[in-house]
Amino acid sequence: MLSRRDIGKAFGKVNPIPDPERAATDSEADALFAAISRRREAMVLTDQESRKQRNRAATPRPRRLHRRFAVVAAAVMVLIAVPAVALLVDWDRPPLDQEFPAGTSGAVVYGADEGVGEYCALAMDFDAAGIPVMAGQCGLLRFEGDEFDVVNAEVGYGSIKDVAVEADGTVWVAGIDRELMSMLDGDATTHPFVATAVEITIDGTVWAIRYDHPPGLSSLWKLESDVFVEPASGPIFVADEELVVAPDGSLLMFALEPVDYDPVAEAAAEWHSYVSRIHDGVYTKEPIPEAFGGEYLTLDEGGAVYAIGGTGRRIERGGYFGDDEWALHRYDGGEVTTVVIPFPEPNDVVVHPDGTVWVSSSLYGAFAYDGGEWVRYSAEEGLPDDEVTFVEMAPDGSIYIGTRLGVTRISAESG
Repeated sequence: MLSRRDIGKAFGKVNPIPDPERAATDSEADALFAAISRRREAMVLTDQESRKQRNRAATPRPRRLHRRFAVVAAAVMVLIAVPAVALLVDWDRPPLDQEFPAGTSGAVVYGADEGVGEYCALAMDFDAAGIPVMAGQCGLLRFEGDEFDVVNAEVGYGSIKDVAVEADGTVWVAGIDRELMSMLDGDATTHPFVATAVEITIDGTVWAIRYDHPPGLSSLWKLESDVFVEPASGPIFVADEELVVAPDGSLLMFALEPVDYDPVAEAAAEWHSYVSRIHDGVYTKEPIPEAFGGEYLTLDEGGAVYAIGGTGRRIERGGYFGDDEWALHRYDGGEVTTVVIPFPEPNDVVVHPDGTVWVSSSLYGAFAYDGGEWVRYSAEEGLPDDEVTFVEMAPDGSIYIGTRLGVTRISAESG
């Protein structure tokens, strides 16, 4: 069952720039509700919602007169609801409260004509030659010359969260509602657990974050002899769906240590958070400073750790419903630097070698922060769409921005 907020988001993302003066046509409404239905497939129902559905299924069917009244009532509701789409969109997509400088005009866009259809760009990585490999609803895609070609269409289902490529070309795809998959030369192998992130360290070890194991937590696993096992040091619980390989070859993550964890209640007496590393098989951890933390994790070339986290404050924008305020944190082992992010719903972050921090938003495009100001890259600056799914940096320094309707490449020269 979709909540009011879920429906608002779905409307906003399918029809991002509504015109309140124009009612949607029947074909537009059909496409809108079809897109919302596709989104519902990836949502997990709570037990309470499931019971509601079962209760509705057990309700006797109404008599013919009631059915006729229901049809008339439904028609009236459609006439009211379709023009109200704009209201739902505005509720979920408040206006940005500041102007941002325009982005570059030197971007290259890959859309449907280049093999990247709707929701085909959900996660990206690069092979040993620096070639982009991407996964989404089209399947597994690889960049070939001037377009993306489908390598394996089996991959194209569920909520894909991460992609990683081994040195031999094996591609790993992780998703929250699917089993982990690996592919070599187009042949797919399914591994019997659900992972939200996958990464390969320089020594060739494949690591994955196993989702909801134990219940309420996620934990780190590694591949040994074609089987995923927990590290020899024991279970390592992680707080975020991110694994990062540091320049020294170590694996970096946010780790959690619960005290008196109750798997039934999915709660602990208290939690301890760490920035943790595994290097040459040795696990180390460093307590996270109180001012540092968040949901995303990355590194710069000097080894400083960046994360995105909520400030705990709510922002009211233009009289609309408020949204959470977010901040960008940088931790170099000593001092924590924090910068407020001037837009809602950040969902990915990378740091360019020149020091520019790229942050994507699930509603408003991507933003580049040079230490002084934020530059916005949106549909107005050439992105296929403002709904951004990822921002990744290629080995040559190019930035790839994945969106609902395609991918944009910003070269090191044009950025």
